[in-house]
Amino acid sequence: MIKYSLKHRELLSSTPRFDVIHDNVEMGQIGPRDFYYLKKPSSVCVIPYTRNSIWLISLNRYLTGALAYELPGGRIDTAEEPLAAAMRELLEETGLVSDRWHLLKEVFPAPSLTDEKVYIFAAEISNETPVHEVDRNEGILDFHFVGMEKVVPMITSSQINCSIDGFALFFFLEWIKSLP
Repeated sequence: MIKYSLKHRELLSSTPRFDVIHDNVEMGQIGPRDFYYLKKPSSVCVIPYTRNSIWLISLNRYLTGALAYELPGGRIDTAEEPLAAAMRELLEETGLVSDRWHLLKEVFPAPSLTDEKVYIFAAEISNETPVHEVDRNEGILDFHFVGMEKVVPMITSSQINCSIDGFALFFFLEWIKSLP
């Protein structure tokens, strides 16, 4: 393991969603190196599921210019615990609640670009009827319960094209096989 020693940190730009950082570090025998990255809050990705299906949201994504099928999720607010953020995001984006939560994995989606950590949760849904009005400011167009057999084809055909969601769903499908 290489030991890093921070020599200098510079804030290059700040936005409401992330900061752009420049770090100059000493890396032992490798010497000094410069790293440029986005400093972002951690976030959550929620896989709402029933015995045979998962719940997806659909929305238009500005940067791709296309309709996207995604899992609920978003930023963890300051001083908020990951599970509390997952519960909040599920409620805001789907109107659903769950009392059976499973932390499946913690991942760094782009460790050469950002320090963001994503907590992937599975939320078992026992009542498919929303209990809360969905936050329409999220840009969500519709909701879809999708049979588990359709998930991989949706990923491979790029209907689900968010890398975190694809990873989370592949991991979830393996995890679900292990349940009694």
